[in-house]
This record gives sequence, structure tokens and C-alpha cells, in this order.
Amino acid sequence: MVKNYQEWIERIKTNKLSLSDATTSFQTQLQVEFESKGIETILNHLNFCEQMPEDLNSKQEKLFAKYTDIILSQTFSFLGLNSYVLTERSNAADVKVSTTTFSFVADAKTFRLSRTAKNEKDFKVSQMNQWKGDCDYAIVVCPDKQLPTQQSQIYEQSITSKKVCILTYSHLRALVRISEIETKEKAVLILHEVLKKISTMPENSSAKNYWFHIDSTFKSYSREAEEFLYQRIQDEICFDQHVKKEGLNYYVNEAKRINSLSKSELIAEVKKMRGLENKINTINLW
Repeated sequence: MVKNYQEWIERIKTNKLSLSDATTSFQTQLQVEFESKGIETILNHLNFCEQMPEDLNSKQEKLFAKYTDIILSQTFSFLGLNSYVLTERSNAADVKVSTTTFSFVADAKTFRLSRTAKNEKDFKVSQMNQWKGDCDYAIVVCPDKQLPTQQSQIYEQSITSKKVCILTYSHLRALVRISEIETKEKAVLILHEVLKKISTMPENSSAKNYWFHIDSTFKSYSREAEEFLYQRIQDEICFDQHVKKEGLNYYVNEAKRINSLSKSELIAEVKKMRGLENKINTINLW
């Protein structure tokens, strides 16, 4: 798992294509990988999506976000749904999915482990209600470890919208597992029932209340769902530790590098971080 993760991060870091061309290239590569290596590869990539590497620059960050969109779309395609990544750059959902009975848009969220003070704007639940357009529902897929665990506006917004569902990558992994041991039709049925469940939940901002209703819906249709949702296999635990170690090493090395800089190098570093020269040049163009 770790080796494949490192290979994809290296592709993101060394990419020289435009965002659009890289997206097309990644879609092709991932499709080939999924078809040749099977279900475990899909599950692994859904795990990779949960944590954004700490050392990506802004351009690489955008490409990693696009990578998560592709994984999201191809997961729905694996379940037998008609799914594709949307090309709009902003103020729109990232993925659109349709079936013979319902449709939805979806957004994949991912954060660095060091990211703190996440709020409603980071999850864009209310915006997704607007961006679903003529689709029946909208889904926001988030890392389960980085969601609010007590009270939060995002749960209240989801329920009051009656059409926007917050799910985790663990829920998607559970759907993939269910499609394997039962049928893809059963997995899609559960997804549809979860989406419909939003409109019947009692309105409040409690995380416990929200996940009780979501998880209960999974369990009511599949006896194995509880195991898939809550029992993380050993290689997933090891992967989480790998990402944590990787992030810590990056910041420790950065601290050492900064400590070794001379005064003039430090001044240049601060100017670069603040983007002072670019701002001065932009103003001078007026």
C-alpha cells in the first residue's frame, strides 16, 4: 500500500502537464490500475485520499485534490453508476453521477494532518445544496478523522437541506466491500437509502445523532456493514502511521534547514513567503 501511495505522490510532485491534461492522464492511469489490480487497489486509493501530504506546494495541492476527485468518480463507476469528473474550476461540484432512479453531485475533501480550525466553509455543505443543480442529491466525502466530533453547523446544514449528505471515505470503502460480498446493486441501494434518510433526520447539530442515523441505515441493509465501517485492517493502521511519520519528518527537516540559514537568507525566505516582490510588481503595472 505504502509503495503505491509513494508512487502516486511522486507523479503529482513531478507532473509537468497542465491541470487539465494531468487530470486526463491520471484518469487513464487509474482506470488501468483498477482494472488490472482489482478491488484492493480501489480501497487503498480511498485510504490515500484521506490525508494530503504536508510538503505539496500550491500547484501540487490542486493536482492532489483533482486526484481525489478522480478516485471518487471511479469508485462510483466501479459500483456501476454513470460518473464523471466535472471540468469547472470553481463554484461547482467536482463529480456528477447518475443512475436510472436518482442522481447526485459529489465533492471529495482532503486535509493535511497539520490543518487546524476547520470550519463550515472548509466543507462547503451549504454551497453543495446550490451546486447540485438539477440533480436529486449532493454528497460531501470527508476524512472521518478530521470531521467535527461534537456539535457542528455542517450536520445541521446537511439535515435542513434534506438533499446534502456528508459521508466519509470509510463509508465508500464499506460500499465497495458490500458490492464484493453481495452485489453492486445492493451497494447502490444502500447509498440511495442513505441519501433519502437525510430528509427524515431530526434537525440538530449533533455529530453523534447524525452518524447514528447514517450508520444505522448501512447496518439495516447489510450485516457486515458494521465490520466494514469500524474495524480497520492492520495495513490501513500502518498507512496512517506512515503518513504521520512522513509529515513529522518534513517539518523537522524544515526546522533544521531554517535554523541553518544566515540572516540574509532568512530575510530572502520571509520576502518569498510573503510574495512581496510579486505584489510590488503587480502594483507597478497599474
